[in-house]
Amino acid sequence: MAKHVKTKVAAAVTKRQDDLAKKIKATFDEQAKSISKKLSRLFKQKVKKAAKQSTEELVKDLLDSIDVEAFGADVVDEITAELKDIYEAGSKVGLDQVKMEVSDEITNQLDEEAQAYVIKRGAELVGKKVLADGSIVDNPSATWSISETLRGDLRNVLTDGVEQGWSASHLGDVIESSGAFSESRALTIARTELAMAHVAGNVAGWKQSGQVTGKISLLGDLHDLDDECDDNADAGVVGIDEDFPSGDDFPPYHPNCVCDVEPVMDEDDEED
Repeated sequence: MAKHVKTKVAAAVTKRQDDLAKKIKATFDEQAKSISKKLSRLFKQKVKKAAKQSTEELVKDLLDSIDVEAFGADVVDEITAELKDIYEAGSKVGLDQVKMEVSDEITNQLDEEAQAYVIKRGAELVGKKVLADGSIVDNPSATWSISETLRGDLRNVLTDGVEQGWSASHLGDVIESSGAFSESRALTIARTELAMAHVAGNVAGWKQSGQVTGKISLLGDLHDLDDECDDNADAGVVGIDEDFPSGDDFPPYHPNCVCDVEPVMDEDDEED
């Protein structure tokens, strides 16, 4: 069984997460007011005319009236600079781990990779993906999409509102106080996205060396449940371009995860 350790990613995330969460929460507050105002007004209008519509149809009409992706994009805009910064910081940690001297060429390459990372991750967070030609298309399987989570939460609130006969004003109050716009969700997004960017930067730094052949998953000391994190840590060394048992190439393996990875060098393989 793998041991719990104090990970580098946990330390890096802890330094930044509160400030980033505050920025996200401020965006949430603006979104909550805008969404609740529009949906409560439309709710009042549509419910009166919806005698022949099912609850599912009515809720779909209400959800279709707002641009959920645009609200997700607002959050992405707020976090992009911080994610790029921590990716770059993580890449420097990765280079240090493999004792590689940093040149201007490597720095420029990692800067480009950091920019590509935030574009790719930003697209995923609003349910999209970036193709090789730079075009952006829908991505139903995007990892932990902010937009899809918001859509799901709003769908649940609207369904309850229709089925329980809420007033428009009560619906608006529930939307503004829902978990979709909570401090805890803002912190979860901040912590998870910072961790993902930091570890992605680590791995990018390792690959620049050309000496890292594998990686080992480390179980973070804040981890307190048996789950995919344990399976990944127990798997031992996997190839640098291979996935861990969970299907992930590196952590975080779930929201709020602060597990980490460490590199396995050519000489490490020889010693084994």
